Amino acid sequence: MNARTPNLTARLVLAAALAFGAAGTVLASDIDPAAISQISQGESQDAVRAALGEPTKHNHYLFAQGSSDLYYIAGGSLGNEWVLQINYDANDRVISSQRINAGFFDLNRF
Repeated sequence: MNARTPNLTARLVLAAALAFGAAGTVLASDIDPAAISQISQGESQDAVRAALGEPTKHNHYLFAQGSSDLYYIAGGSLGNEWVLQINYDANDRVISSQRINAGFFDLNRF
C-alpha cells in the first residue's frame, strides 16, 4: 500500500456519492401541477401517461386489483421531494391517487 491509496479511496467515495446524488436528480420529474389536477377517477392509464409522461416507477403489488404508477416530483429545496402515486384497477383505470412526501431519505427511488 502506498501513500496515494487513502487519497484515491476518498476520491472514489466522493465520486460515488456524487453519482448517487445525480441519479436522484434525474429520477425527479418536472410535472406541471395543472396536469396533475386534470387526472380524475376513471381516467385511462394511457390518458394519464399522455398528461404526465412516463412514470418514474411502475409497480404491481401483491393482492392489488391493478397496478400503480409513481412519479417523483422535485420540490423547491433539498428534502422537499414528493411522490405522486396513481393506482389503477384491473382495467387500467384510475381508482385513486395520492401525494406522499418522499423526503430526503427515500432510498427506494434508487
